[in-house]
Amino acid sequence: MNNNLQIMVWVVVQLALGWIPLQAQETGISDTLYANDQNQVALFFPFPIRQAITGNSQAIFTYNKDRLQHFGLLQALEGTETNLLVIDQQNLIYSYYVKYKTQLPQYLHFFRSKDAVGSAIPLDQKRDSLPAREDTANWKSVAEGFLKSTNGRLCSSQKAGIVLRISSMILHEERFFCILEIENKSAISYQPDRLFVSRMTRKQGKRKSSQNIPLKILETYSFPDTVAAGDTKRFIIILPKFTIPSNYKLQLNLFEKNGFREVRLNLYPRHFKKVLPQ
Repeated sequence: MNNNLQIMVWVVVQLALGWIPLQAQETGISDTLYANDQNQVALFFPFPIRQAITGNSQAIFTYNKDRLQHFGLLQALEGTETNLLVIDQQNLIYSYYVKYKTQLPQYLHFFRSKDAVGSAIPLDQKRDSLPAREDTANWKSVAEGFLKSTNGRLCSSQKAGIVLRISSMILHEERFFCILEIENKSAISYQPDRLFVSRMTRKQGKRKSSQNIPLKILETYSFPDTVAAGDTKRFIIILPKFTIPSNYKLQLNLFEKNGFREVRLNLYPRHFKKVLPQ
């Protein structure tokens, strides 16, 4: 029995036995999803799921990565407090808190397009243009100069032999120029697909949860199509000027094209003390 049929049979059985409460059919979605390790919570999206990640391994979101489908199953271990980020085939982004709960209020969630918190645009598509004072030739010249003259290692993260590194960040005319590197330490070539940038904040209160706030990439320069095994490629992304208070962090998620090697890199307020003004 294929994965699609298994999940649909599971939903039908749950409904028939009355294990799914009627409120699970409601379309209103809160910002928190409850899950446990004894039940499967089914999440249905308006478009097929392209990619999904959880904040840590305590929460597990299962979906078909080989054949794009509209739904996935969520479980969480006891004590879990994390987040779930889902990107669908239309590049819509859904971000929710995930918390463990013994008695689940719902077993089914149906999301709508308007529940998305933003849109992730592939890096090979055109970004929003910079202000008129910076024409294309000018910002490309600035980016090229930074890429050639700037070195360093601000912070890095590695997964499955793929290293995502921020060499430095430069504040220039109300824009952050982030010099990044992708190093391939694996034996297989790596094709980066998209880079998702967000600020992570925490809710105040007795039980704190993190949330993704998308940050738009204005432009990219020299983004590589492929990073061969043993090779390193440098490129630049341009972000609007922003601040990182003490209870925030900046998170970068790099996704692989036609693969599952996803690298997550976090920058904390201390890293921004090293930002170079120009």
